[in-house]
Amino acid sequence: MTILWRSQLNTGNQTIDAEHRFLVCLINTVELAIRTGEGAEVIGDAVAQLSNYTRDHFDHEERIMVALKYPRYEQHRAAHAALKARLQELSREVAACAGKELPKESIDKLMALLRAWLIDHIIKEDSLMKPMLAKQDPRFAG
Repeated sequence: MTILWRSQLNTGNQTIDAEHRFLVCLINTVELAIRTGEGAEVIGDAVAQLSNYTRDHFDHEERIMVALKYPRYEQHRAAHAALKARLQELSREVAACAGKELPKESIDKLMALLRAWLIDHIIKEDSLMKPMLAKQDPRFAG
């Protein structure tokens, strides 16, 4: 099911929110490739693009946290590391299926990660930065 951007995903920082919106688009691209029965190559390309953008976004978000002297920086950074590792693991799993149909188990794991990431990380973790971000210009980029 396509994920629609909603206000509860906003952090109040234009940079982070724009990057999150693009992440939602990339997650939707992966989901669409799966739903329309694309092969492992197409799904793998979508996951690789998501993985690359995720790495860049997390690096940027972490620079903002450092600039803010965010007290939960280490925990947040650890959550980023865990998400990146899991996404890379699933990306390798998808790539190993090149030329074959992606197993339902792999699809289920991938979709569960992407949805949990969106809900658990953006809503629960990133929203904890809102009070500190509210004290900055909405365009603050670290």
